[in-house]
Formats: sequence, structure tokens, C-alpha cells
Amino acid sequence: MCTSCMSEDQKNSKKRQLGLSLFGSGLPTASANAKPKSSTHWRTVLRLVAFLALVVCVLSIVDTSQVQSHLAQMSAYTLAVMTALHLVIILLTSWRFARITHAAGAAISLQDANRLTFGATLANMLFPTSLAGDVGRVWLVRRYGLSLKSAVTVGVFDRVIGLASLGSVVLIGTFIAPQLIPLWGVFLLCAMCSGLVVFSLVRWRRGERVLSANGSRPKALVSEAIALSVAAHLVSIGIAFIFLQDQPVSVSIGALFVLFPAVLLAASVPVSVGGWGTRELAAIGAFATVGLGASTAIAMAFMFGVTQTIAAGLGTAFFVLQSRRKEKQYD
Repeated sequence: MCTSCMSEDQKNSKKRQLGLSLFGSGLPTASANAKPKSSTHWRTVLRLVAFLALVVCVLSIVDTSQVQSHLAQMSAYTLAVMTALHLVIILLTSWRFARITHAAGAAISLQDANRLTFGATLANMLFPTSLAGDVGRVWLVRRYGLSLKSAVTVGVFDRVIGLASLGSVVLIGTFIAPQLIPLWGVFLLCAMCSGLVVFSLVRWRRGERVLSANGSRPKALVSEAIALSVAAHLVSIGIAFIFLQDQPVSVSIGALFVLFPAVLLAASVPVSVGGWGTRELAAIGAFATVGLGASTAIAMAFMFGVTQTIAAGLGTAFFVLQSRRKEKQYD
């Protein structure tokens, strides 16, 4: 093949790589004749039904006018700060994902990890499928040199480390506000966190690990991933704290350390769309223990989800526009 032909092929290859939408070029199917399983459709329908049921349940519990009043008290500055902090959270989780995929042998840049993570977060918030964004991110990360088995291992490791860090944050909160959680709860949390970490290590070792040139070790990787996860969850608590500053209520930092991670954990259960409904109901139950009204708890949880969606949308739009601008350079 002549040199000019090879150059044109390289241009087309780069254009295909840069022509990305939400996550990338789209999710490839296993076979052209493959038919979607009916069970997948049923799960989607059930989640939509659960989402509507949760919304109706939330609306029936509280006076919506009071919720609107709490939302009206939130300043534009608070909205901007909450959105900015969500951007920080997504960047931290993206950094964690990049480190894990590097240790598995993937040749992925931090910018590409950011693009995939912003798209995954937006999809998780909007799509009525189980961990839609995470599944898409795991599938697309294969283009950076991972087998499907290794990519799945990375996805499981990333998810489990995030859950284990939630328990770690709650444990930190028990030292600040020990009256909110009994001693047996502390031991249960310790067991849960240890079990999740051990599970992730076993899953990692059984996967097709191809350690990168930097020689990352699983134990060191777990420590780094937990540190990034804890930092992200601490920022989440800061978002709740910022919102409550505009409200005529008083909730201690210790209570937020213990209770808000439980709300986040409830929102991660794939029974609804983006955690909408489950997050608000969990907030009502959790913060009732410290005397916070249901309308305030719902407003806080609702705006947490709204600002997370806004942040994910802004980041996704930025990377889509950036990829299109680069694509035009090869036209």
C-alpha cells in the first residue's frame, strides 16, 4: 500500500476514534442477529414502575408546597457550588477508574477516563437500566487493550471499592457522633468493609491481570482507590452541608457523616431510575433520627440528584464538543 493511502487510513481511523457521543462510538453487539432478551425488557419496565411508585410515595408523604419553599430558599450561589463540587466528585471517581484500568494493563489517558466517567454518570442518572453507565464504561474500556474478562473485573473492583469506602466514611462519623449508631452497628460496618475489600481483591486476582509497567500492586491499588473514594464521599457530605446552610435547620457534621452515606447507598440500589425516589425516601428515614423534617430531607436529596445530573451533563457536553472539534481538524 502506498504511503498516501496509509496516511488516509490513519486519518479515517483517528476520525472514528474521535467521533464519540455520550460514551464513545456506541455499544457494539455480540452478533448482528442477536435478539434482546425479554427479561431485560421486563427489568426495564419494572424499574420504570418502581420509579413511578417511589415518586408517588414521596409525594404522598410530604407537602409539596413546603418542598418548593425549601428549594426557593436555596440561592444561586449554593446551586453553583453544589454543581462544582459534583464535578470534583466525578473527576475523583474518574481518577480512581483510570488508576484501576492502568493497573490492569489498559493504555487509557486520564482525559479518556474522564470522558467515559462523565458519560457513565449521566447515563446512570437518566436511564432505567441496571447501572447502565457503568456497563457501558466497562464495555468501551476494552478498546484500550483489555479483554472482556479484565474489563468486567475492573468494573467490579471499581464498584466494590466505592461501596466499601461508604462504610469507611460512616465509621469516621461514629467517632464524631457516636450516639447515632450502636456498637454492634460499628462492628457490622467493619465486617462489611473488610468483606468488600477482600472480595474485590479475590475478584481482581482471579481476573486477567496484566500489571502495567509502573508495577502497581493490588494492596497499594486498594489503598489508593479507597483514598480517592473516601475523598469523593467527603465532598458529597459537603454538598449536603452546603444545601442545609440555606435552610432554617441545624444538623451536625457528625450526623451528616453517619446518615448521608446511607442515603447515597440507598440511591445506588438499581430499583429505580438514577436513584430518584429511593434517595428521597432514604433521606426522610435517615434524617428523621436527628429531627430533620421530611420536606427538608426531600429537598436536600432532590437537589443532590439535580446538581449531579447537571454536572454530569456539563462534563459530557464538554467532551463531546471537544471530540467534534478535534474531528474537524482531520476533515
